[in-house]
Amino acid sequence: MNNPNQAGKDFLEKLLNQEPVMTTEEYQSYRRELDQKFARVERDEQRSRRLVGIAIIVFVLGNGGIFALNLAYTTAMPEPVLTMLAGFFLLSPVFCLILVGIYLFKYRLRLRRMRDQAHEVTLRDLQRQILELREKLAAAEGRAGEKV
Repeated sequence: MNNPNQAGKDFLEKLLNQEPVMTTEEYQSYRRELDQKFARVERDEQRSRRLVGIAIIVFVLGNGGIFALNLAYTTAMPEPVLTMLAGFFLLSPVFCLILVGIYLFKYRLRLRRMRDQAHEVTLRDLQRQILELREKLAAAEGRAGEKV
């Protein structure tokens, strides 16, 4: 019968030995580049979110203004004004939906991928640190064994 603790340790060993480990300098350089890229993606996502929010506010206020103009004008509006208002009323929801789609499927998705990548890099750093601690522990045990 297999010992569950041994099976867990074997699984952990397989995970730790799965991928090559970066040196400290390589890791720091990679992490710095990743942090810069993450900051850039985060700024782009925030800018896009603001743009979508502004577009939705303009849509709501614009349609409210059109409704108020219709109530205020008891007679027929001039033809160019009516055409412009109808165009705004018809095209603004389409424009807002396109902006929301771009935000969700481009900027938000890219930010999610960058967060996942940062999470993966952090896990790899933990793996590297565990291996370094193991080496130090083995060296310390070797020195302690020599003294005995």
